[in-house]
Amino acid sequence: MSQLRGHILFCILLALLVLLVIVVVVVVVVVVVVVVVVVVVVVVVVVVIVVVVIVAKVVVAMVVLLIVVLLLLY
Repeated sequence: MSQLRGHILFCILLALLVLLVIVVVVVVVVVVVVVVVVVVVVVVVVVVIVVVVIVAKVVVAMVVLLIVVLLLLY
């Protein structure tokens, strides 16, 4: 009888260990996915900021060029 109880206890401990491993794996996967999403969002934001700055510089240069041309024409 005590041998059966020990076997049941062993099976319960084994099941808990497997459950713990599954939970740890799920947590690690979720953390990795969150980190990847955050990195992608940061990269996209940086790229958008750089593109906006470049476009703004080009627009300012065009406006200055237009003003200079208009001043030269008149």
